[in-house]
Formats: sequence, structure tokens, C-alpha cells
Amino acid sequence: MVVSDRDSGSAGQVDCVVSDSHFRLKPMTSGDDGDEYQLVTAATLDRESRASYDVGIVCRDRGPEPRERVERLLVRVVDVNDNAPHFRYPSYRTELIENNYVGAVVLRVNASDDDEADNAAVRYSLRDGRGFEIDPDSGVIKAAESFDREAAARHRFFVVGTDGGRPTARSSSAEVVVEVVDVNDERPRFQERTTRLRYDPPTPSTPGHVRDTYLFCIDWNVEPTRFRKTLSRSAPTL
Repeated sequence: MVVSDRDSGSAGQVDCVVSDSHFRLKPMTSGDDGDEYQLVTAATLDRESRASYDVGIVCRDRGPEPRERVERLLVRVVDVNDNAPHFRYPSYRTELIENNYVGAVVLRVNASDDDEADNAAVRYSLRDGRGFEIDPDSGVIKAAESFDREAAARHRFFVVGTDGGRPTARSSSAEVVVEVVDVNDERPRFQERTTRLRYDPPTPSTPGHVRDTYLFCIDWNVEPTRFRKTLSRSAPTL
């Protein structure tokens, strides 16, 4: 900016100051056409803390009865991609009932970015998320297959949020843990297909007798559980 005063002598000499400490005036040239200044920053500006400044520039001459003039200048801080997206939670935990249909909604995640425009536009992706898929715009995670709790009771993967910054995008991630809820879809199974019993035939003084024999049956729902059944040791006399 150029400042001039048509008066002569000290009345034509002008001093200028800035009302905001974030800025200062840097003298450039001085001549018959006036004094030229450049407005420069005196401190680091952060758009996320303050997006604009209403700067007052006060110029006062050195006459016996000083006269002054104030000009105001609006300075808008342009955004740079200096912030990565951040998720609301560092870890998400949810449940999914086994034998689900493909496309079942698991949960929705959300990440925000303190920058603006494309620098704040977040798109989502999964890392190590086999069996799951995510909408890149909404953050909705869905099941891409039907899960069997007896095969895997828990699935752990990461969701990644990446902003649209150019030339360098920034990203962050959050953990997702999906617990597969059991349904009673398994029948108990015997450990052995064939069980041999030992039978002591009766005598004139004792009835027939089956030796102690145990059958083991396993139910694979929830945690594998063994059930033991003791066969009756008494048998009718033949």
C-alpha cells in the first residue's frame, strides 16, 4: 500500500501502525509519490483457530495538530491440508448374529476433518476387513458374506478415513471388532459312532450286568460342551 500527504514539512510526514498484533507493516520505498508499505504476518496464522482478521491500519501525520486516517482490511486465511481426519472413537465394537444375510448392516463409522472444502472431504476404506465392505462416502459397514460363529467368533479389522487434500492426502484409522452372536444351529454329536457294551450274563445267584460305560456327547453351540451319560448298570435277567 502507498500512503501520501500533500502537506509540507512535518505535516507531510506520515507514520502508520497496524491494530492487530498478528500483522505488521514493512517499509518498502519512500519518494515524492508517498511511502510504500507491505502488510506481512507477525505471527503464525491457523485457519482452524481463526479464519479471518479485520485489520485496522492507522496513519497519522506529524503536524502540530496531527491528523489521521484509518483504513480497514479484511484478511481471509486460506486453508492448507494440515489436519488428518479423526474418528469419533478410536475403537468400535459391535455384534452380528451368525447366519446373517449378505448385505446386513454391521455399523456406521464417522470421521471429521478440521480443514475445509476438499481438504475436509473424507472417504472410507477397510484394511484387513475380509468378509466386510464399506460405503466410501457414508461409512456404513456391511457384511459381504454370511458368518458362522462356530468357524470364527470374532473379527477384527481397521477402517481408514482419507481426506481429499492435494497434492498430499492425510488419513487415520480406527479399530473395528465384530462379535458373532451364536444361534442354536448345531445338534449335539457323539464322539464315537459306535459304542461297545460289555454284558456279564446272569448266573443262578446274580442278574445280568452291564459294565460301567460312558457316552460322551458334544454341543458345539457357544463353547464346545461335553455331556457324559452313564448307562444303567442293571439289566434284566435273560
